[in-house]
Amino acid sequence: MLFATIGCSFTQGERLFYHKWSEEMKDAYKFIQKGEIEPSILWQLTTWGDWEYMRNISFSGLLSKTLNCDYLTYTGSNNSNINYAIPTWVETSNKFDYRKLDFIVLELTDPQRDIDSRYGDEELTKEEFVNMVEGKLLEDTIQEVKEVNKLCLENGIDLLVWSWQNELAELLKDEKFFIKIQYEHKEYISFEDAKRELPVALHQALVDDGVTDGHPSKFFNQLLHNSIVSKLKSMGYNIN
Repeated sequence: MLFATIGCSFTQGERLFYHKWSEEMKDAYKFIQKGEIEPSILWQLTTWGDWEYMRNISFSGLLSKTLNCDYLTYTGSNNSNINYAIPTWVETSNKFDYRKLDFIVLELTDPQRDIDSRYGDEELTKEEFVNMVEGKLLEDTIQEVKEVNKLCLENGIDLLVWSWQNELAELLKDEKFFIKIQYEHKEYISFEDAKRELPVALHQALVDDGVTDGHPSKFFNQLLHNSIVSKLKSMGYNIN
């Protein structure tokens, strides 16, 4: 088995090593907050052990362990992920047995990150811009998600989709490929939706350590992993 995950830094498990720092050295993040070390060199202070920890407790790493298989992963905008990266994976999956994919997990990131790549040459008034963001941008993204799902299915690959924000989630929540975040008999349509009630962001989970970062926490990655496994089982995957 081989799977792939794709999205933005949320999919990469960015800064999940804050949990490790919190466990091993309580003031590790606070001293950066106090300005003793410039935040701009954070990644220069990140050890390979920190990177491994981040990878292992990300939902991708957890899935890899549960399914006992390797995985591919990539980051980009919705536009580049849906229209370029996934079709490339489909092509290589067909060409090479050792890169044949069983399923892809697509995270829908902030759609406004696509404005320049999609409509950069258009001159818009403020009102036209707002209408475009709330209308055409979402409609185009939704249509492309459905098209890439069709492409995947036609090539024997299952596509599963989850969302960071509510806008796209609201429009896709009833699709068969959409993943809702499950927790204690409740469902949330997005990370943003779950954040209203659960400590799914780093700054919520590590508030006592002074963390202000809004990336998903260890808790959220576990919830997402569990929700994906549940979805896969409902699709007929045999998972212990």
